[in-house]
Amino acid sequence: MRRILISISTGMAVLLLTVSAFAAGIGFGVKTNLVDVAASGSESTATNGSETETSTTSAVVGNDEWIGSYYLELTLGDENQFAIGYEAIPGSADVSDKAHTRSDTEKSKTSDVTQNTATRTFKADAEVDNFSVIYTEIPLGSVIYVRAGISSITVNTKEVASSNGGNYGNADLDGIQWGIGLKGLAYDRFRWKLGYEVNDFDSLNLVSTGNSVTAETNRLRADLDTSAVNFGVGVQF
Repeated sequence: MRRILISISTGMAVLLLTVSAFAAGIGFGVKTNLVDVAASGSESTATNGSETETSTTSAVVGNDEWIGSYYLELTLGDENQFAIGYEAIPGSADVSDKAHTRSDTEKSKTSDVTQNTATRTFKADAEVDNFSVIYTEIPLGSVIYVRAGISSITVNTKEVASSNGGNYGNADLDGIQWGIGLKGLAYDRFRWKLGYEVNDFDSLNLVSTGNSVTAETNRLRADLDTSAVNFGVGVQF
């Protein structure tokens, strides 16, 4: 899919450079985004080093946040409506609108023959940051455009496991972006945009380390998607 989108974007760029080279320009600006982060996933436990999962817990979470972004783009065509650009969000957003906790009573530990009754509190939370996208905006008339791109994001698992509980690391995910919107020029120089964009990211798949039982691991699987309504202003040269 990524190679197909890159090939399409490259082909469109070559075509428009050929027929509209006289109307090329550079634009940059900022956007405010109301981002909806949605995730569904499960955590499974495997014991004795086997692939057999003995228990699974599932959850669906989401969160809405206002986040700013900036973009830089090469523009072509009539009123520079065709664009190939790069956009990034320097901030982060929580995956869930609240942290999830649970308490477990630990009966045994590796190399400990006595029966334990220690209570461990687990706190599960996650955030996404380092979002970026390379995109193409193709005009449909003088105001409407459609958008396609290749996006990436970092998922930071912020779970806290007391005692000897296992932990997950962080992961970078790639995705496909599509969108639609309106844009135009004011005073021949100032660009405005109003858009809706969706990012469909690859599945998250993490295995825990440092569990209290040496041969036991937890596996976290999740699907993460984002959608956003945004408004942007910029300068066109």
